Amino acid sequence: MILPKLPTALYNKAFTLIELLISVSVIMILTGISIPSFTSYIRDQELKQALEQIKSDLRTIQNNALAGAGASETIGGDTPEYWGVAFINDSGKDYYRYFISLNNSGCNINDGANVAVKGNPVYLTENVSLINSGSTCVYFDFENGDASGSQYIAIQNNSNASCIKVYTTGLIAPGTWNSGSGGSCE
Repeated sequence: MILPKLPTALYNKAFTLIELLISVSVIMILTGISIPSFTSYIRDQELKQALEQIKSDLRTIQNNALAGAGASETIGGDTPEYWGVAFINDSGKDYYRYFISLNNSGCNINDGANVAVKGNPVYLTENVSLINSGSTCVYFDFENGDASGSQYIAIQNNSNASCIKVYTTGLIAPGTWNSGSGGSCE
């Protein structure tokens, strides 16, 4: 039995090997171009996320001060007057801790006579670190939630830096990090 001949259009609808190789090559080139920009995007998002987490935690501690949380506790027989956050620039891993304090001077959270540390340390993510050297403390008054002096907390990753300003009125706002002249948060 002889089979009828199929029309040419029915069996010429496939891709050739060369067409497939060219398509795969174009996809690989586009992927190779996009990976560095995606990595940069990930780093920027890590920095933004850390900044938002710090702002949120500062506001939580400020709300604790306003609500009088911890005001009934005593430190060495005295009533605390401030909630605080200590930002510690450690050579290994930067972190911050919450505490209540009798006064708003210094930044020694290990001073058991004036400070009671609350909770566990909050570590910054792997690629994010504090720019502030040593320790920086932000205090919020139990009376009205105001901060004790204007301060900033600056963080950085491999390519960018950002900061948060804490005003004496208690306002917590993002700032722009200016690395010139020793650095400042504007």
